[in-house]
Amino acid sequence: MRVIQPRTLLCLVWSAVASACGGTAIKRPTAAEAEGQRAACAYQSGMSASATIGKEMPTGDDIPIDHIILIMQENRSFDHYYSELDIPGLDVAARTATNPDSKGNAVQRFHFDKKCATSPDHGWDTEHANFDGGKNDGFVKTNGDGAYPMGYFDGNDLPYYYALAKTFAISDRHFSSVLGPTWPNRMFYFAGTSWGLTHNTFPGPDPVTGNPYPTLFRELDSAKVSWACYSQGNPTPAIADINEYVDHRESFLDQSTFAADVAAGKLAAVTIVEGSDMLGTMSPDEGPPSDVDIGQSFVSGIIGTIMKSPFWKRSAIFLTYDENGGFYDHVAPPAACPPDDLPPDNGGSDRFDRFGFRVPFFVISPYAKRGYVSHVVGDQTDILRFVEARFGLPSMTRRDANAAAAFDMFDFAHPDVGIPALPTVSIDQAALAACDAP
Repeated sequence: MRVIQPRTLLCLVWSAVASACGGTAIKRPTAAEAEGQRAACAYQSGMSASATIGKEMPTGDDIPIDHIILIMQENRSFDHYYSELDIPGLDVAARTATNPDSKGNAVQRFHFDKKCATSPDHGWDTEHANFDGGKNDGFVKTNGDGAYPMGYFDGNDLPYYYALAKTFAISDRHFSSVLGPTWPNRMFYFAGTSWGLTHNTFPGPDPVTGNPYPTLFRELDSAKVSWACYSQGNPTPAIADINEYVDHRESFLDQSTFAADVAAGKLAAVTIVEGSDMLGTMSPDEGPPSDVDIGQSFVSGIIGTIMKSPFWKRSAIFLTYDENGGFYDHVAPPAACPPDDLPPDNGGSDRFDRFGFRVPFFVISPYAKRGYVSHVVGDQTDILRFVEARFGLPSMTRRDANAAAAFDMFDFAHPDVGIPALPTVSIDQAALAACDAP
C-alpha cells in the first residue's frame, strides 16, 4: 500500500479543496491563467502541479509517460553549439557577433578548428561580469582577452546533435538556473534552489529545523516512486543531497550497467544517467576540454538504448547542460522567480532572481513534438516540475512552483513510436589526437 507523506498529503488536499499550500482556487487554472500567475511568481512552494499548470495539460497518471530519463551534460552555451543549426525561427547568434577585449577591440565569433575547446572561466563573479547588465559583453575580458569563449561548433562537428534537434523538440529559450558555476545550477536541477550557495560547496542542513532541505530524491522516496542514478565516478546528485547518497547507495549504480539493466527489463520511474568529467578530452559529459565526439557517442548510446527497448513507448528523455561554461551566448538572461528568501552566501546583491545563460535543451520521446522549436522561457526547474507533475510531487521552492514544465514541447494525443534514423557517432581518432596534442 502506498504511504502518503504529510507534505504530499497537504498538497493533494490543495488540489481538491484549496488549502495551506498557498492559494484559494479550487478548480484548475486555464493555461492563460496559469501563465499569468507564473509570470507574477505567484505560485508558492508546496503547491501541486495541478494547481499551477493549465487544465488543458494532463497531470499525474493522465500523462502517458512511465519513465523519465534525465541527461545533464556540462558547460556548453546554446550559441556555442547550435548557432549554425538551420531551423526556421531558431534564435541564434550571427557569425559576425563580437565581444570587446579590455582595450575595446572587437573579437569576432569563430569556428573551432578542433573538436575540443579550452574551458572559459564560469564562476559566479565571471558570469555576472559576462552578463554586464544585459549587454552580454564580458566574455572576452573575463578570460584575459582570450578569444576562445567566442568559438562555436557546427553540424559537421555535431552531426548527431543537429539531427536530434531537427527530429525531436528543442528549445531556444532554455536557460541555466543561475548566473554561476556547476554546483549551484545542479542544485536547482535537483531541488529548485541552491539554498543561497554561489559556488561549488555542499549545502548544510536547514538552519531553522536542523533537517536536510527537500530534494527531488527525498520527494520521490516519500511518494514511493522508484529512482536510480547511473554514473561514472562521483554522482552529481550528491552535490545537492549527500545524505541520500550515503543512505541509499542501492539507487546509485555504475553507468556501465545501464544498457544491460534496460535489456533485462529494469528501468526506474526516474533515471539519471551521467558521464565522468574527470577524463580530460575523453570525458563523456562534454565538459571542456572534452572532444565533442565523446559526448555525442555517450548520449547517443543512452538514447539508442531506450529507443530500442519496450520502454520507449512510455518514456521521455530530457537532455540539457548544467550551464554555459563561460561560452558566449547573445541572448541576455531574463528575470526569474526567486526560489526562496535566502541571500547569496557571498554577501552580494543578487537574489537568484535572474536565469543564467542559455543552454541546449531537448525533449526526446514518442510524445515530443517532431521538429519543434520552443520559445517558452524556462530553466532546469522545468524538468523538475515535469517530474513533479507526472508523479504527484509538490513543488519545493517558488522557482519550480512557477516553472512551465516544458509542456509545450509535448503532444500527448499523437505519439510517434517510430525510431527515427539518426547518424551513427564515430570517434575521429585524428581529431582526438589533435585535442590531446600540446
